[in-house]
Amino acid sequence: MNGRIFRLHIKLLLGSMPAAAFTGRVIRPMMTSPQRYFCSAMANSPSTTQVPSFSALNHLQPVDELKVTVIVDNEVDSMSTRGIMEGIDGFQYLPNKSSSAASGAAGLCRAAHGLSLLLTTTTATAAGSGKKETHSILLDAGPTPELWKENADKLNLDLAQVEVAVLSHYHYDHSGGLTGAVPAIVEAQQRQQRNANQPMRPLQVDLHSSGIIARGRLQDKDAGLKDDNVIPHIPNNPSAHELANLGAQISWNDQEHLLCDKSFYVSGPIRRDFATYETGIPNHATRKDGHWTLDPDIAEERYVVCWVKHRGLVLFSSCSHAGINNICRDVQAKTRSSIFGLMGGLHLAGAGGVEDRIPRTVADLKTCLSPKSIVLAGHCTGWRGKAALAASFPGQFQPLAVGATYIFSSTSS
Repeated sequence: MNGRIFRLHIKLLLGSMPAAAFTGRVIRPMMTSPQRYFCSAMANSPSTTQVPSFSALNHLQPVDELKVTVIVDNEVDSMSTRGIMEGIDGFQYLPNKSSSAASGAAGLCRAAHGLSLLLTTTTATAAGSGKKETHSILLDAGPTPELWKENADKLNLDLAQVEVAVLSHYHYDHSGGLTGAVPAIVEAQQRQQRNANQPMRPLQVDLHSSGIIARGRLQDKDAGLKDDNVIPHIPNNPSAHELANLGAQISWNDQEHLLCDKSFYVSGPIRRDFATYETGIPNHATRKDGHWTLDPDIAEERYVVCWVKHRGLVLFSSCSHAGINNICRDVQAKTRSSIFGLMGGLHLAGAGGVEDRIPRTVADLKTCLSPKSIVLAGHCTGWRGKAALAASFPGQFQPLAVGATYIFSSTSS
């Protein structure tokens, strides 16, 4: 093993990658090209894959409980009962409490096209001690700061406990709310610090090193990348400068790494050769150096994983531009642990052939998951995708809903 590979191996074992923390100015990172990840030494079937022990995913620490609160999603539903069959232990569903009769319409969370999840883990520090350790991260922040703050306030979330905000990819429906979430979290931390007279723990914002600001889509795929043929996404993604000025410390990452005492795994480049029919967005564009470039892959996309003791992995894929089967197989190529929960947007809605591949995507997903796996899909999954998932995963599927809480536990429900 040469020195360069050895150093990379040690970094992955330690569960951390170099981060640039700063206040008020951006230090640009050394970047690696966000190309498609492919390892010719790996077979296509995870069952025949030699699991690479050096993946940071294999150093993820198990937790006793994982609580997920949906701050932003495309759908509101406080009336439907639990869709996951009672025979699946270790899962609990709590509808949006803010929609109670006492609070009325004023207490309802609002839905919008986007996603934001608050993930909180709890782990006993020592057997029989009664002491517990908790960690919280925010995964994405929805489309607007106003919506994020409104829903977070209605849910009465303990924002002071949020240690890291992770952005899955640079699309406004995931990044736009960061300019509301960051100051709200920082203010809550400052208030707690003053009351407890303790040193403040800075909020870390975990961004992919590409730092993409502007994106859009082509109106006419045959008319080229001229400015008048690209419809820009509005608003742009917030810059690292903006987030730093709001009180965040920026951590640049384009490789896999662990967060919060190894309670959360954030992926690097996603291998995309398992399900080659799962492609990105054909007419998608990114603005670089003042010019639009075709960018169908959204290659900076990342997923998050937690490991619930006695249950398995819980996989969070915010938008699944890489393809949800590619993402599940990417996880399985790194570890032999089973996927207990799959949660997020599966990107099965939209024109351009996306909805045409729903039957194949869902059929292949059944081979990735077990009869005890839980599928909680929302955001860009779409109604056709949800209907297909409900039919193929009876008693295992439930749509996401704004304001709801989903608890994965090592103990019986």
